[in-house]
Amino acid sequence: MGFVLIESQNSLGLEKEKSDSSFLVKLSQIEMLEIPTMEIVVLLRTSVARAFQGKPADRELADPAEIQAVLDRFGAEMRPQHPGVTDPKLGSYFTIHGVSSSQVDEFLSALRHLNAVEAAYTKPFAAPP
Repeated sequence: MGFVLIESQNSLGLEKEKSDSSFLVKLSQIEMLEIPTMEIVVLLRTSVARAFQGKPADRELADPAEIQAVLDRFGAEMRPQHPGVTDPKLGSYFTIHGVSSSQVDEFLSALRHLNAVEAAYTKPFAAPP
């Protein structure tokens, strides 16, 4: 993923580079901070989503350990998109955190190959109009 915009130094001495899925903020010549601009969303099969919510699940339909293995491989964390909801469909949506912008495509491909995953995609973060 190449960078498409480089802004000059601002009054704080920071440089920002914008890519397709994140901002890299150069704090010094050595340190870089990646600020994502895209959100990774995963829709799990209801039975597997229940397992990630600490509820009983039918593990014969799909194995939550497969998802955890992919998360571990990419150093990612999965959180409920709608925590505390009782609707099974809404409870099946999760957001992913910690995947490097350079690995997003590979990560999504790995998830999409799992039986437990109905959909995996990126979307821009919500912004005020």
